[in-house]
Amino acid sequence: MQAPAAYVTDRVYPSYFYPESQPLWLSTVARLRGLRGPDLDRAYRYCELGCGTGFNVILAAALNPVGHFTGVDINREHIELARALARDMGVRNVEFHCRDLQGFVQDNTVAFDIANCHGMWSWVAPGVQRSILEFVARHLKPKGLFCLHYMCHPGSTAMIPVHQLFRSMARQGKGDSRAAVARGLEAVERLLAAGYYDDQPRLRERLQGLKRADADALAHELLAEFFSVHHAGDIHWLAAQAGLSFIGSSEPFYNTDPALCLPSDMHPLLESDSSPAFVETLKDMGSRRPHRSDVFQKNAALPDARERREALDSLVFLYDGAAAPDFPAIATPLGPMTVSDEAFLRLAELARTDGRVAFRDFAAALPAGTADGRGVQAARMMLHAGLLRPEQPEASRAGVQRLAAIDRLLAARNVGLRLRRDCASGQFLRTQAW
Repeated sequence: MQAPAAYVTDRVYPSYFYPESQPLWLSTVARLRGLRGPDLDRAYRYCELGCGTGFNVILAAALNPVGHFTGVDINREHIELARALARDMGVRNVEFHCRDLQGFVQDNTVAFDIANCHGMWSWVAPGVQRSILEFVARHLKPKGLFCLHYMCHPGSTAMIPVHQLFRSMARQGKGDSRAAVARGLEAVERLLAAGYYDDQPRLRERLQGLKRADADALAHELLAEFFSVHHAGDIHWLAAQAGLSFIGSSEPFYNTDPALCLPSDMHPLLESDSSPAFVETLKDMGSRRPHRSDVFQKNAALPDARERREALDSLVFLYDGAAAPDFPAIATPLGPMTVSDEAFLRLAELARTDGRVAFRDFAAALPAGTADGRGVQAARMMLHAGLLRPEQPEASRAGVQRLAAIDRLLAARNVGLRLRRDCASGQFLRTQAW
């Protein structure tokens, strides 16, 4: 999305599907905060900035026939592949633009309900980052949702010199980006063998994993001219200048009460009036997650009691017991956690009985006054575990035959993903690779 000299263009970025960027999932994040975002039962528009080969936004379009989807990328080969894939899949409610972001921001005349920017922010120049914020300031509708993925401190702090190592080796060597990646990996192997990272076990494990990663993905992530790691508070301040309010993570675990998503030895640091930026900093320090996927709302306002209740009551969840066979033990970024709260167990029981559960019915089964607190926490934790998935209303679902044809194409191309019309998302059969 930036000038070609600053971004890798000789390798095609691998295609990935991101469930946490799908319209229904982002809407669910908002509604669990008591906020009503775009109405997904009526015509809406979704834009993906830095769409790569379009795989994610094409599947989003296929799963959500009510919406119209737009993908933007600077790499012409990416856009040509995206258009060809959309034709092969028979997906017509998606369009692609081969544009640099600054030009797209200036020329675009369409207002969007949802925008997504994944795998781009931390790899582009500051000027392009400003264009991303200008895009949402000018072209995202009021109450619209914006999902922004970026690398964060302290989980990715140690990767800054690693990126510089790869970039330096690329500048001094010959050959294409794959050759540069190979030289960088060889250097990393030598450093690991010499014991340079023995005192940083997390980083050592991460570096050891590089040799198993896709070489073209590494080219884009480690050879781009720019690489930036950010504090959440800084990003949230910048977003606020564009009229955006942080409403949570697209990863539900990090939206649970700090008593759940923070290590116990951090609890004494919390106070009743701790600022959101302080709490998010503690979450990043406690989990040491390498990246964040933050959800913002344009011109957001605190909901009153009625608005909050309406947002929550609009939620319906599907049950998938196979996702967490050891429940009430759940895997979390902080390690295994055994759920014992009555609200969690009650939600699981209701969902398991009928295969689905409306939040309204779940709230009625809880002690008075606890649905907004413990009830919401239970839903978030169940979504994190994969035991629950938001249900797509029948009237907004994609056609059975349409998705079956796409599933056959995915299987023929050995892609370990199958689409689910009931939750407008995908189910991975194995690690995805297109």
